[in-house]
Amino acid sequence: MEIVHIALELAPLIKVGGMADVVHGLSAEQARLGHSVKVIVPLYGFLNKKDIDLIDSNEKFVVNEKNSWHNNQVFRKKIDDVEVIFIEMHHSEKYFSQKNIYGYNNDIPRFLYFSRAALEFLLNDKKEIDALHLHDWHVSICPVIVKDILKTHHLRVKKTILTVHNFHYQGKCAPIDLDNIGLNGNYYLKEDLLQDPDKKYTNSLNLLKGGINYSDAVTTVSETYSEELLQNMHTYGLGDTIKQAQSKLIGILNGLDINQWDPSNDSRLSMNFSKDQSISDINKIKTENKDALLNELNIQKNKPLFIFIGRLVKQKGVEILEPAIKYILNKGGVFILCGSAIDSEIQSHFDKLKEKYESSRKAHFHFDYNEALTRKMYGASDFILVPSLFEPCGLVQLIAMRYGTIPIVRKTGGLNDSVNDIKKPGLKNGIVFDKFNEAEFIKAIDRAFDLFQKKEIKDLSKKIMQIDFSWEISAKKYLDLYTKN
Repeated sequence: MEIVHIALELAPLIKVGGMADVVHGLSAEQARLGHSVKVIVPLYGFLNKKDIDLIDSNEKFVVNEKNSWHNNQVFRKKIDDVEVIFIEMHHSEKYFSQKNIYGYNNDIPRFLYFSRAALEFLLNDKKEIDALHLHDWHVSICPVIVKDILKTHHLRVKKTILTVHNFHYQGKCAPIDLDNIGLNGNYYLKEDLLQDPDKKYTNSLNLLKGGINYSDAVTTVSETYSEELLQNMHTYGLGDTIKQAQSKLIGILNGLDINQWDPSNDSRLSMNFSKDQSISDINKIKTENKDALLNELNIQKNKPLFIFIGRLVKQKGVEILEPAIKYILNKGGVFILCGSAIDSEIQSHFDKLKEKYESSRKAHFHFDYNEALTRKMYGASDFILVPSLFEPCGLVQLIAMRYGTIPIVRKTGGLNDSVNDIKKPGLKNGIVFDKFNEAEFIKAIDRAFDLFQKKEIKDLSKKIMQIDFSWEISAKKYLDLYTKN
């Protein structure tokens, strides 16, 4: 099959969150299974073409925006047998020259322009596409452009698939924003097209809604998240749109790139270990990694180590995370956090925790993403905290288990699909709590302290390393979806 992914992120070169890992892992597995796979991404200003060995293909094309023509240049690179297309946009407003991917006042026109540019590249490429796979609201205008404009220009696409990684972010804009890329914005101000469902903004369009309505299939990144959405949970105003699209909605749990996340060859670990080693060897090496990290961060040893890796936002459960950290440290555990907050009030709370506990050698707080630190944390810790209010899929719990670290998760979304409580029938691979409140979370942490005192923790660490969360199963489900009528 000829498969094309369009996205704003692609690990390891362009990464803010889990979507980058998904695009890379899924496309690489599809290529490994014998398919022709392309991924189209912007060439951001923070990428150095020489440093990452980009090849100038001498392909150039123009895109019209706001009645002006803008030049674009194509660079290529093979990553894990996937042909990655980098589009360098020579736009007068320097849309992709900034140091970050998101967070600018002109994000809407930037992403709309890239979407149009990606499709113009495919039009020039003149290949029939079996599956055009789009990722999140940033490029969800693509099926609209394909079906309402480029279809008459002979862009041959058999099926468009939109994967929504998080419904919290939707891309609300004005009709003129669509006018600027060649669409008639006012035409889409209809309830069954792109009109935003929020009655306060009757003249606004919702790009994610358009992507859902115009795509041939819509996927979410776990089965439970899909079910929650159909119950109008975490839909952020798109509940009716999702229900109307129920027949083409499917949840497919994300996989994990087991080559990228492999404790047997991870160079950031003090000592490597693998699932094939004995329980005693795994435990011994994990302890040595733990001692090395605690020494590096000046934290007390011989105590249960709990970690948190992720954004400090409400979705990730910061409301109950803060009191849980205090409880862990007062009960005799140690704790490491790697994450950052957008909200200044949330950041202030965690700044105070850092000030209170770091001098006691009980905790370490790192308020930025740090790849080296997170890998050491996975390889050293006993437990990882994932108390999400909602979680479309989540990758940290999958990575943690790959490194023999036991997840403590709330029963929601992909956490529910990947972690089953050690006291429940079936797969036993973590500690799960149900209700989103401090008391339930504390009970789960108490269970972790009890488990730390028992031999079972060593058995469980090896057992969870055996679980296959690789992309192969999920990639095959996507391939089936691509060909399904």
